Amino acid sequence: MQNSNDSLLIGGESEPFEFLTPSDPPKSTEEKSRQNFRIRYLTRRANYITRLRRAFDSADSNKLGRITLDQWMKSDIHQYIKEGTLSEEDFKFYFWRIDANCDHYITWDELVQYLMKEISQSELHLGEQATQFLQKTSKGVPSRDHTHREMVKQITICENSSEYITLSSDSIRFWGTFDLQFRRSINDPGLFASMLVFETHLKLAVATSNRRLLLYDIDSLQQLPCEINASPSSVIIKKMTQREAKNALNKLNSTKLTLYNAPTVMALAKYTLTPPLTLLFFVCDDQGFVQVFQITAPQRRQSTAYKINCISKYRMHDGNITQFSCIESYECYATSSTDGSIKFWQYDTKSRRFEILRVLNDTSAIITFKFSEKQKLIVTCGVSRDAYVWSISPPQRIFKLGGHYNTVVAITDYITSTNERYLLTMTNRKEFRLWDAVSYRMSREWNDPTLLRPENHYSAILYDERRHAIITAASYPVRWSENAAMVENFLEKTTHKHTIVGCHYTKCFNQIITIDSIANFCVWNVKNGQLSSMRESEWDPNLSDISTTVLDYAGRRLVTVDFRNNFDLWNFNSGQIIAKLDLQLTQEENKYITSCLSYLKIGGREFLAKGGWDKALFLFTEIDKGKFVLFRKFTGHTYDISTIAPYEEGVISGSANGEVFTWALDTNFAQAGIILKPSAAVEIIYSHHNFALIGDSLGNIHIFTIPKLELVDLIVSAHNLIVPYAITSIDSYEDTFYSTDTFGYVKKWKIEGYPDHFKAAPVEIYRCHNIDIFAISVVMDGKFVVTTGADMNVKIFDAETFEYVGIFHYESNWDIFDKTTWAMKNNCEVETKHFNHPQNELSSNLPLNDQLGLLDSSTQSLVESGPYFLKNRAKSGLSTSSASFQIQKSTGSFYANESTETLNLNDTQTISENPQENENSSFSLNETKDLIQEFLEEHEKGEFGFSIKKYQDQELKSLAAPKIPRKSHLLQHSMRPNELINKLTTCLNSSWIGHPVPYTEPVETKPVVRLPIMTPGMEKRRFKAHRH
Repeated sequence: MQNSNDSLLIGGESEPFEFLTPSDPPKSTEEKSRQNFRIRYLTRRANYITRLRRAFDSADSNKLGRITLDQWMKSDIHQYIKEGTLSEEDFKFYFWRIDANCDHYITWDELVQYLMKEISQSELHLGEQATQFLQKTSKGVPSRDHTHREMVKQITICENSSEYITLSSDSIRFWGTFDLQFRRSINDPGLFASMLVFETHLKLAVATSNRRLLLYDIDSLQQLPCEINASPSSVIIKKMTQREAKNALNKLNSTKLTLYNAPTVMALAKYTLTPPLTLLFFVCDDQGFVQVFQITAPQRRQSTAYKINCISKYRMHDGNITQFSCIESYECYATSSTDGSIKFWQYDTKSRRFEILRVLNDTSAIITFKFSEKQKLIVTCGVSRDAYVWSISPPQRIFKLGGHYNTVVAITDYITSTNERYLLTMTNRKEFRLWDAVSYRMSREWNDPTLLRPENHYSAILYDERRHAIITAASYPVRWSENAAMVENFLEKTTHKHTIVGCHYTKCFNQIITIDSIANFCVWNVKNGQLSSMRESEWDPNLSDISTTVLDYAGRRLVTVDFRNNFDLWNFNSGQIIAKLDLQLTQEENKYITSCLSYLKIGGREFLAKGGWDKALFLFTEIDKGKFVLFRKFTGHTYDISTIAPYEEGVISGSANGEVFTWALDTNFAQAGIILKPSAAVEIIYSHHNFALIGDSLGNIHIFTIPKLELVDLIVSAHNLIVPYAITSIDSYEDTFYSTDTFGYVKKWKIEGYPDHFKAAPVEIYRCHNIDIFAISVVMDGKFVVTTGADMNVKIFDAETFEYVGIFHYESNWDIFDKTTWAMKNNCEVETKHFNHPQNELSSNLPLNDQLGLLDSSTQSLVESGPYFLKNRAKSGLSTSSASFQIQKSTGSFYANESTETLNLNDTQTISENPQENENSSFSLNETKDLIQEFLEEHEKGEFGFSIKKYQDQELKSLAAPKIPRKSHLLQHSMRPNELINKLTTCLNSSWIGHPVPYTEPVETKPVVRLPIMTPGMEKRRFKAHRH
């Protein structure tokens, strides 16, 4: 046992705890109280470490400085981990999480380091970190035509139109809340002073400095025909009678005139009961007057017959009113003025009287203030470098927010996404400071070095509580928010706020590990969807993003590599770096991007496989924990390696030009190699026992034997989409495998004939995401499926019915065995435009030649010359006469109702996949040629009818079609006979065959001379008729 002084050390540190060093004596009662609290806290922490160390030493009976799992389970350490609340199984898992290297023992240093990381990361102290993410997230500077010519005076928001509105003396401009892009503006009449948005009526009231009150419709920006003007306009003067003109002249000399002074601030009368068609608002001016205006809306919604009247007026201050706020706690209003006062007051709509409740007097002008609803305090700032905190009762200063280098011009709230409250102060030199809203201590400060126009400072500020963002403006708006990713998904739950680059399932802990591009880890419990632990780091533009990740074979460690080829080995449970891997790559090899990683175990040895843009495949073996050396380097690819996959005896690699190779450990030469045809990039390789499933960028799935890469089956357009797509990931469990694509679809397949044969039978297809799915994992013994999309979401579904369980999010909480706790509704719908109509699909039962007749020419030439070719054809075992070669295209995904033309889909958005239902709906090339021949014969005989084949729901019958009166078909004289046949074949395949729709004339792409088709017999009869 170490001495008492050593027992206070953490992880072998050389210095004792902080409270043992001498400190300055307290200078006030408050400092003494804080120091006592700090000493008590540090004492308790030191006592906890001491007792934990005693329990560890007691368990280490052999005095080796480490304990095994058996010693861990029998020790008293259980009482000090999670306050003794862990079950026996969870306590065992806790040991495994610390023992990420699988040494089967842990040391004291490993235990303490894990505890420190768990305290700082797993308990999610995000409040202090959230402020560190606050930075400018606007996209560029708008053009001169879109910015204000003068400084912005006011910023407000209209939620119904999703726009920020900025006002300056020259114009009012509207900006999108998402991208801050300019949308529209109001330029006339100018001299704008203040504005007010009425969300319920979508109207905008505007006051001008020449004492006019205007009303605009926000949708159309049309000025409504209602206006209050202190000075009558020329139009109004012309309509006046002699008596009205005299009264107007008398009012001009009186202060009772409406809008007698220049307006400064406008606000809605929030705490008044008015009819639905009546709106009350206040207008404050530069002489301290508050005027109450009433807007009467018309009965008809589209009418413009609005009326504005001034119903009350009161002098509240002796100087310019600078700010107007609504106080929720007291249901009253507060105004500040340059006379140095803040007044709390109420307005009675019945008596139309003002009642002053409380007054705060300062010695200087008050420019702005902020009322704290929770603490019932007011923070004010004037023409000085300091802001002051006031108590309400009695009204006096209690704190000073000092230390600013320049004059404070604005103060506002700031609430983080984790509900931490702050105060934000801004100076006239673009300096910002965040203050804790409880202790009023500064949390962070920063400045904006950007050069602004027309003056180099921000003149207006707005806190958008809904989006957790600060909007500042000089001549255009600038957003400051927590996330560098623009927080565009602020209303939608997402698993990560940055792009997810890895999603792995560890069976050891039954957990899902997700990693984003800035190396943030989240560990999720599959059974309840809760966040077990996480690593949260700051976004740093100087650091490189993560390129790819992989779990080790035991599922306890994570390997990441960035775009600068920096390899790191992590304990993902604690977010701690175990080692920075030095793979001893040459300078030439190190400059290429690593695009894929894989972990494999062959013959009891574990290997790390790496592939990338250097066109070489590397195998590294781990000689010591966290130390890898090169085992073998494979070369042979002529293009960038896009994916690698392990199998029982080696590795399979694929490249972006369609090359696929199998590699064994005992030689540097490839066991077999092929090139995919038609030419496509290899997107994913998945090994299922002795078969390889390869998805390409054209949406095809190729099935080969391993290791000889002999073709077993080719599924052309596996998901049966008519839009360009790619197969992005594949995973399997026993006799079922799943494939995903770039449109968010997941297709379920059954494997038939295994292990002697491998035939993929489609089951159903589902829409799980609205965007690319790049990873799929089958978890919990094939009972559930986890998908990872480019929308930064990770979702879990029931593998049998694909019922939606939920999204992995910090608010998620479900019971995987209780369907009543599942989300069930997934907002991803199947789009009919993505799929072929059943009548136009190929049947897998068609002969090979008939299928090739309807495939493109490149595919036909491919089959005639051999579907795949090798550099060494003798190794492949394939020949052009192979009887086992077969091309299969997936059958109908859904069936349309001809009368309503709507999809028959169930609530889970599944698409039926049954080949038997469509086996009779095939249409071969021979039948197409027969139709063409009949068509030509009818023209020779001069007949005007043709036969069609009508699609039936259950079977395809040849019916004698009635004579349909046909329009005069126009024929291009320059068209050759073979061109005519090709054109008719296309027409028949696309419109007539199996789809009885009216014939539509093809659109010509160039002006040609076109004449009606006439047989020789018709021409003779017409000539005789003309002579008669």
